[in-house]
Amino acid sequence: MYIKNAKVLNKDFRFQKADLMIGDRINYFIPLEDEDDVISGGCVKNPVDSKGNPLPDDSGNLDLCGGMLIPGLVDIHTHGALGMDSMSDDLDFPAWRKYMLANGITTFFPTTVTESGNKIEESLERLKDADGVYLEGPYINSANRGAHDEKLIRIIDMELMDKIADRLKIVTLAPEFEENMAAISKLTAKGVKVSLGHSSADYETAKKAFDNGATQLVHTFNAMAPLTHREPNMIGAALDDERVFCEVISDGVHLHPAIVRILSKLLGPKRMLLISDSMSATGLSDGEYILGGLKVIVKDSVARTEYGAIAGSTKNIMQMMRSAVSFGVPLEEAVEMATLTPARAAGIDSDVGSIEKGKIANMIWLGDDMEIKAVIYKGEVVRI
Repeated sequence: MYIKNAKVLNKDFRFQKADLMIGDRINYFIPLEDEDDVISGGCVKNPVDSKGNPLPDDSGNLDLCGGMLIPGLVDIHTHGALGMDSMSDDLDFPAWRKYMLANGITTFFPTTVTESGNKIEESLERLKDADGVYLEGPYINSANRGAHDEKLIRIIDMELMDKIADRLKIVTLAPEFEENMAAISKLTAKGVKVSLGHSSADYETAKKAFDNGATQLVHTFNAMAPLTHREPNMIGAALDDERVFCEVISDGVHLHPAIVRILSKLLGPKRMLLISDSMSATGLSDGEYILGGLKVIVKDSVARTEYGAIAGSTKNIMQMMRSAVSFGVPLEEAVEMATLTPARAAGIDSDVGSIEKGKIANMIWLGDDMEIKAVIYKGEVVRI
């Protein structure tokens, strides 16, 4: 496919007028010689489908006529959507993928919650076609459990980890427990990223965990000891360490908009990554839902357990990105936080996360008001 007249968010996350030649990967990136000229070879009207959505013409050209083209979004932390839960026995993974693509999310990691070893293994089998899996729990601190089943929280089981490590991208640990701390270097040696969270760890413990190889903080500020001026704790250790990525849920519920702005200024788009932490109610109305095995009540689009803990979000990563922009994060930075930065954190940035030659052709054509006009997945228009 030849994509014409695009205002491309390039590999440096600056908008640049360019044409692209793509197959399943990006073959050529062709900057327009006249940066003041929106049109290259004339802007034509694209053919449309029955809903009026633009399609490539007979020659395989898609003319954006100066429209924005950004990388496909990367959500490395999502528990579900449209009534589907990552750990449900009847999970319809293709339907979940279809929903994500419809919202510009071309790469995502289904994320588990605290469960038995057998349940985790069964879930991983159902998720075998996923881009990767994020194991959040059960190796956390019950004092910071959030929406995790307290009865099933436990110290890390390295026998299970050895068995399933090749199917995992990221594992969450509470590092204040000796066995969990010792597991960090073992997991990283297997190619699994370690994220710290659901933890009461102090600054020194967290710093040791980062020195041992942990590289990420789960949903920053949520389900962890607070940051104060005399006790910086795990949050302070993460903010203080240039090696560490910090997950941020920018829905205005998990964090105040001012905190999202502050984190964006402090961390920048290279270290702050947006996640959805979306659960099964995402895309649906208020009501009762399930997160793992826990009952969750959604009221006014806020999900909580029966004991009052926030239970993930009801927004997808596209909505999180738009919210971040509405909170004052520059568009270019918000896109990077939802694309390349999570891809870097997960170690998949050689394939996805930015628009540059050789990477998988996952892209979104956005309108001026950030509405989706088309989604390109592996070189094919899949949703417009």
